[in-house]
Amino acid sequence: MYFRIILFLSILFISFSAYADNTVGLDKKTDQILVYVKDANDIGAFEIELNYHPTNFQINEIKTGELLNTSKRKFTLIGPVSKEPGKTNFGFFSMGGLDEKGIMGSGIIAVIHCHGDIASAKIRKLKVSDPKGNRKYARYE
Repeated sequence: MYFRIILFLSILFISFSAYADNTVGLDKKTDQILVYVKDANDIGAFEIELNYHPTNFQINEIKTGELLNTSKRKFTLIGPVSKEPGKTNFGFFSMGGLDEKGIMGSGIIAVIHCHGDIASAKIRKLKVSDPKGNRKYARYE
């Protein structure tokens, strides 16, 4: 019985630990939005769908966040692409050796320079992969 309890608690701990990695969120400022990640674990690429008020918000520019510069891999912006009002997709992919890890830890992964109704901006979709292109679990807040 004691062994079963220990086994159950171990599996529960491992399950919760797996879901703690790669949490992405937005820190909204006056004229910019900082896109952050908590507990990144070997991220080689990511794509975000950002939804916002279609007439009162405008993206001026998206730049690399400082956490991307901590990796030996080179990250490049994809997008932004706006195919309909109120929705923009963008992301970053990386190039480097297969033995080079993606980003690790917590920090800013993108800076969105914008104006208008910044409070309306929300992440609606998120895709994350490791440097080899394997999909990774990630969540957004």
